[in-house]
Amino acid sequence: FAVIRALSLRNEEPQRASRPFDNDRDGFVAAEGGAIFILENLEHAKRRNAPIIAELAGYGATNDATLTAAAGGVTATSVTASDDVVVTANGGGAIAVTAITAGDDVTLTTVGGGNVTGTGAVTNVVGDVLTLASSGNVGGALGTTVNTTNGTAATSITITEANDVTLGATALTATAGAIVITSGGSQSLGTLTSGTSTTLTATGTINDDANDAASDVTVGTTVSLTATAGIGTNPNGSVDLDSSAANLAGVTATTGTGGITLNSTEGGTTTWTSVTTTNATLVGDVTLTSSGPSTLTLVTTVNGSVTATSAGLMTVTSVTAAGTAANVTLTTTAGNISLANGAITAAGDLVTLTSASAVVDGDAGAVSSIAAGSLSITSAAGVGAAEAIDTTVSNLAISAAGDVMLSNTGALTITTIGAVIGVQTTAGDITITNAGAVTVNSVIIG
Repeated sequence: FAVIRALSLRNEEPQRASRPFDNDRDGFVAAEGGAIFILENLEHAKRRNAPIIAELAGYGATNDATLTAAAGGVTATSVTASDDVVVTANGGGAIAVTAITAGDDVTLTTVGGGNVTGTGAVTNVVGDVLTLASSGNVGGALGTTVNTTNGTAATSITITEANDVTLGATALTATAGAIVITSGGSQSLGTLTSGTSTTLTATGTINDDANDAASDVTVGTTVSLTATAGIGTNPNGSVDLDSSAANLAGVTATTGTGGITLNSTEGGTTTWTSVTTTNATLVGDVTLTSSGPSTLTLVTTVNGSVTATSAGLMTVTSVTAAGTAANVTLTTTAGNISLANGAITAAGDLVTLTSASAVVDGDAGAVSSIAAGSLSITSAAGVGAAEAIDTTVSNLAISAAGDVMLSNTGALTITTIGAVIGVQTTAGDITITNAGAVTVNSVIIG
């Protein structure tokens, strides 16, 4: 230990030598101790009338593996422990993982700029927590699997990185708990699977590692993504999400500069709880795709457009696109588009709704469900057939195969879209109630 400088060099300063939690620690201090217990079984003690002091109900034996190195770094090759594994590289040294297997916790820490990389697996067999704290980079290769499994007990994976996290083909699995990755740089995702939630926070971007359809993040309940420079916006494509439960209960995503592109492969309902871009100077668009029904609870751009596609019922609570050329495009390939009170706002630009079924008003209020400069609706069934769609628009184009009911605030000019007459129904009635003047270029009732 002295030769590899694992021990503290402060032999002449013992009061400063043992400082395990100090940023300038330079190794550990060796110490030893011992104790002797003489045990006898209960019947033997009773026969000699010995006073019963205590009963030994059980015992535990551990075989912890702790590796510490100075600037030279640590190579963790076939490290196995029945309990904890703790690997620390000081003075800018790196940790290179070949194989680590622990019965309980695994902690990998670099101090002074060292990287955490490797070609093998980190396996937390029945463990509680896997923690990686790197002052350099967490690199592509933590092997093919970083795993924690512990039955019904909570397990988690935590990575805290001063710079980039580049996982490559690495699969992070926290079977019964959460995954939390925080980086001072960007994050390139491998495959993350958590039993509960996944939280990713990056000073930079969060992106897919490869342009494929495989899920990047699979969670039991919720996923939260926060990046300063965009999410799923590089050429490798969107960040793909999935749930091990029946539905993806909540997706939260926030970025400063750049946009957000997310794809839910969950066949159940995906709830886009809060998806927001926050930079008013640079354009940041939001693109959301769902393989099943979806709920757009709060989707907002400060300067950009919103595009959402759903393979089932799309329930829209609040979608707001602000800034230059701020359009909203919502499409279902199966199911209705259901609009709540005050559902869609586009800053003076175009709202386009395309439904494989009907476009319906999901509330009984009179406040506008759609506020924009122009509105285009294409519906394979009716538009507001049960209750009128409330709008505040100047130009309107509708193509529907059922009844159409609209209630507009202000002057309304109904125009044509290409060869399609402005308001057209192939079956049913058209009812337009308007608070101001109405100029109708053409209305056709099939």
